[in-house]
Amino acid sequence: MPLSAQGLYAGMTDTQVLNLPRWGRPARITRMKDTHSWRERWTYEHQGKGGDGRVLYFENGLLVKHEDALPPASIEARATTE
Repeated sequence: MPLSAQGLYAGMTDTQVLNLPRWGRPARITRMKDTHSWRERWTYEHQGKGGDGRVLYFENGLLVKHEDALPPASIEARATTE
């Protein structure tokens, strides 16, 4: 999915993403630091379904990648009698 389709574009700042009407604050932010950079993974939940939805990746405060996470698996339990 191209970033521009969501009003996103590679290189935009984390502040710019926070101010986009359809994005805003993520449900979870995971931060990692290596020797030369800070990396963040912003996870947004599926609308009304729980579980991971859209994920944004930042490096040193700039957007580098976007992806849709898989919806949570549906588990169905069945009892059998013999």
